Amino acid sequence: MKRHWSQILGLPILTLAEGTHVGYLTAVFFDPETGKILAFKAGFAKVFSPTDVQAWHSNRIELSDMEALVPPEEISRLRNFGLKRSRLFGKKVQTRDGTRLGRVYDFCMDSTTSSLLSIEVCKSFLWWQWDSKIFPFSAIQEIQENAVILNVEPEQKVKAKAQTEKSQSAVRLTPASTSSGH
Repeated sequence: MKRHWSQILGLPILTLAEGTHVGYLTAVFFDPETGKILAFKAGFAKVFSPTDVQAWHSNRIELSDMEALVPPEEISRLRNFGLKRSRLFGKKVQTRDGTRLGRVYDFCMDSTTSSLLSIEVCKSFLWWQWDSKIFPFSAIQEIQENAVILNVEPEQKVKAKAQTEKSQSAVRLTPASTSSGH
C-alpha cells in the first residue's frame, strides 16, 4: 500500500503481545542502492525492521512484540550505509551536473514491498515552499550522505532544448516563399 511520509510521521507504535505504546514513528531508513526500507525509527534510540510490522492502520503501527525494537547497530545493512546516508527527509537534491533542485520534503513508499516509490522535492525558505516536483525512484542516480543525485536534466536545459526543437520545427514547417514577378 502506498504511504506518504507526511501522513505517517508521528504515528504511535504499539505492540500486540504486550499492548504497550512503545513510541512514535520518527524516521525511515532506506538502502541507498536499492530503495528498500531498512528500518523505521521509533522514538530516539530504537529501530525496527519492516518485517516486524504486523499491521498498518491510519492511526497506528502495530508490532508483534517488544523484541522487534533493537538498537540501529543491530541491523547490518543500516550499519554498513550509516544513518545519515540511509535517511532521505530534508536531504539536498541536485542533478548530476550539480544544479540544485531543493530538498526532499516528502516521499512515497510501498509498505507491502518495503520500497521507495518516489521523492517529493521543493525549494523552501522558512515556512514557504515553492517549485514542488515529484521524481520516481528510477530517477535517483545516487544517495549520498548529504545529497540525493538525480539522473535528470536541469529544467533550464530542458526548456532551452524544447525551444530549440520548437524553432527548428517551425523553420521546417514554414512553407517556401514564392516569388511573384521577381
